[in-house]
Amino acid sequence: MNGVKRSELMKLNEMISEKLNELGYSVGFASIEAVNDLENEIKSRVDKADIDRDLYEHRMSWFNFNPYEVLAGNKTIIIVSVPQNAISVSYLWKGKNRKFILPPTYIFSPIGENLLEIIRKTLEPFGFTAENAALPEKLLATRTGLAKYGRNNITYVEGSGSYHRLFAFFTDMPCENPSWRKPELLEQCEFCSNCVDNCPTKCIKEEKFIINAERCLTHFNESRKPFPDWIKDHWHNAIIGCLKCQTICPANPKLIVEESHISFSEFEVKQIINQTPKEDLQKETWNKLKELCLHMCYSFIGRNLKVLIPD
Repeated sequence: MNGVKRSELMKLNEMISEKLNELGYSVGFASIEAVNDLENEIKSRVDKADIDRDLYEHRMSWFNFNPYEVLAGNKTIIIVSVPQNAISVSYLWKGKNRKFILPPTYIFSPIGENLLEIIRKTLEPFGFTAENAALPEKLLATRTGLAKYGRNNITYVEGSGSYHRLFAFFTDMPCENPSWRKPELLEQCEFCSNCVDNCPTKCIKEEKFIINAERCLTHFNESRKPFPDWIKDHWHNAIIGCLKCQTICPANPKLIVEESHISFSEFEVKQIINQTPKEDLQKETWNKLKELCLHMCYSFIGRNLKVLIPD
């Protein structure tokens, strides 16, 4: 245990929690052995067709269920929930100022890097370290008790509802008082069907919290593939993702929408819509996309923006 007493380890867990709680974040801990449960549960859902196999191969193949490839001596998983607001971004089109919404959960940088630094600095005096973990974060959060599932298959955390982003980390710090339980459904979901009724693609099931994700609007607008003909343009409500099942949810607080300092000129919008090669974009345009974490989606974000723009 690096010569660290058990009482100090307990205190170390508390120190990490306190530091992150002070920032408004919520934290959960699990033993490294939980990785096997996560892997088995995901694969079981695929085998039972609860998760579409094609969806799994294209969207979840980045999971790494071998923690020792990432960090030798791994002992603990840390899962952190960071509350996020939606962001309103202005752009000019046909001489008029317009706006698009970037939902919560899509801003990951520099938050992830800052979290890792905070955890590492807390662990360092005790001889431990941490690394990013590529795990099914929603399942991890619900299994640790940090979150509960909504009927819409989105995780809800006390205080922020579904308006948060999850980050997972591996650490060689021994796990004290780990929490591991079956995923729970929000109590409010028992007699509520708001999300079922409001979902434009009808991908949400009343009987359980695993949705037909391959029909979810988010699945399509996070993909490079062309939108199917059956998806209507007016269903789209954000530059990426979908808020239809969240803003109507009684378990959520009112969505706060922040006005971004970023704005796009009509010239920039045309370049984005036309998928101008990155090397031909103005550096300023690319930096704006990076700050919004939309540079990762550049190959299809122009398509998404195009359907949001009124004629």
